[in-house]
Amino acid sequence: MPSPTKLARSTALASLAILSSLPQATSVANKAISRREVTVSANEWDDILKGKEGAQCAELAVIFARGTFDTGNLGVWVGGPFYDALHSKAAEEGIRVAVQGVSKQDYPADLPGYILEGGSNSCAAAMGRDIQKYHERCPDAKIAAWGWSQGSLCARKSLSHLGPSPLLALGLFGDPLSAWDPSAWPPPRPSTRVLSYCSTAPPDPLCRHMRAEAPSDMAGYTTWVLHAWSRTYDARLSRAQIHAMWGLLTVLTAEAAKLARQFAADVVRGRFRRWMLTPEHFWYGLDGTVERAAAELVEVYRDSGEEGEVEVEVEVYGVRVRSFVMLGW
Repeated sequence: MPSPTKLARSTALASLAILSSLPQATSVANKAISRREVTVSANEWDDILKGKEGAQCAELAVIFARGTFDTGNLGVWVGGPFYDALHSKAAEEGIRVAVQGVSKQDYPADLPGYILEGGSNSCAAAMGRDIQKYHERCPDAKIAAWGWSQGSLCARKSLSHLGPSPLLALGLFGDPLSAWDPSAWPPPRPSTRVLSYCSTAPPDPLCRHMRAEAPSDMAGYTTWVLHAWSRTYDARLSRAQIHAMWGLLTVLTAEAAKLARQFAADVVRGRFRRWMLTPEHFWYGLDGTVERAAAELVEVYRDSGEEGEVEVEVEVYGVRVRSFVMLGW
């Protein structure tokens, strides 16, 4: 059996060869260039966390954990679009909002953190630490923890690091919890509203149960991933997203090859769904879901001001049928 390094190198080369043969959808890419680029990083808690004199507390403070391999501290796929949507909605409602992404130093957003840790432990600890610090310095602020993909697992795990700090909402996009052992994650408090979004049409396999024939080895997985993505385009992709999409496939298959033994173990144990990274998992920032989530978070914030606290935990599933174009899926 080849070493993990050699296997990763050969897998990456195979991925590049297959990718170079795929249609590049030039006309679609050209249309996407006109799309406004999204925010990829936000550090709006920094002044409060650093104890800067005169720093103004937000009324609604949100911390976000990006998905695996995503860029910045929010990411181009979901965190950045959610930031834009939330700021837009908050401005409409006259709410002072601050958004913070979990830093790259605290959270590398790599594949081992997802596969081997079930969501980065360092990410969870950093989220919990920053939420506690913000609450101590801004006790009247309403705080929400959010994440996408692996970031959802981080946000869930951060609950065990919060201590007495209250949490208004736990927001989750494409939460892979059901592909793991839900009992291993701390449950939200009754006063924390859970807003969870998982695509159903077509389904996102990381957060929606579905049957699929698992590849028997890493070469088969590489083929599976590239086939799933080979003819998927969307005219609303930004330049950063187009670049990230093609880079993602190469990095994913190469990094997955380094975890070939864990992959084989997961396949044998019926846990292939943890590895099913399909285009549907990336579209929450394109199909109106982030706008819906921003509006619902603002509604939860308004309700908390009227009632003191939200007493019922609600899991919100069933995202609207997506309106983007997916050619040849």
